[in-house]
Amino acid sequence: MGYWPIGCSTCPHRFSYQMKYMQRNKQTFIHSLLLSVILLLQACSQANKCAPPQGAWENGDGQTVVFQENGQLLWLDRFGSSVDTTVASFQFNCQSNPVTLDIQDFKAGPFRGKTLYGIMEWSSDTTLRLRYEAGSSAASRPKAFDSDLTQQFVKVTQ
Repeated sequence: MGYWPIGCSTCPHRFSYQMKYMQRNKQTFIHSLLLSVILLLQACSQANKCAPPQGAWENGDGQTVVFQENGQLLWLDRFGSSVDTTVASFQFNCQSNPVTLDIQDFKAGPFRGKTLYGIMEWSSDTTLRLRYEAGSSAASRPKAFDSDLTQQFVKVTQ
């Protein structure tokens, strides 16, 4: 064994200590970075799930709903080559569980004078599930999604 001066910066034990310290700091940094990324993704995910739908959404059965920023929507029903368009308004509440989406003030069509009380769930940024019932009060609102009456809508990309 050799003699190492007290202030030696190249001493094996000092180098070993510095390496352990740097590795510990690196691990702490990596853990902090991963936690930050996870929290950011979770926040973005929650933000998207709580944002009202915007733009055009199709259900594959000839119905398209176009959500506008002013709380208005267009409900388009396709029958062969013809399209019936109805104007209505919507209210979105992401504070309830499940999220509620009520469509009312239909200007024409079979839902004129009625409100569709609905529940909604984001499946992804481009897919949502919607289940609704027509009624005169929120008591008509479905409590859960079922396979027979729940509709899946996909975002229309231009």
